[in-house]
Amino acid sequence: MKKIKQNKTVVKAMGEIPQIEIEEDKRNWLNILDQSGNNLKDQMEPYVKSEGPIISYGLNYQGYLTVNILEETEIDDSLINEVYDIFDQEGKKTRYSRNSSCIPILTTI
Repeated sequence: MKKIKQNKTVVKAMGEIPQIEIEEDKRNWLNILDQSGNNLKDQMEPYVKSEGPIISYGLNYQGYLTVNILEETEIDDSLINEVYDIFDQEGKKTRYSRNSSCIPILTTI
């Protein structure tokens, strides 16, 4: 995640990408992330354009979810934390979240 954070479009990165060595476990992790994003459509609706500042959100195959915010949006920590909390609650339902803080999220513009 450290290298990813250096990209100038990154606003904030939260959570940690688990180090998974076995290919089948990696696929399972990506499936969990993808399903987590799909499970949150109703909770994310108020934040997604045209209701809110988020353009899109979803799976990145490097092992995290991305949340893309309109570039001209005034971004504050409260917005990012609200969205992160939604994903955090969903992440706590997974078997991978027992040893980590949450599903890793990268917020970008």
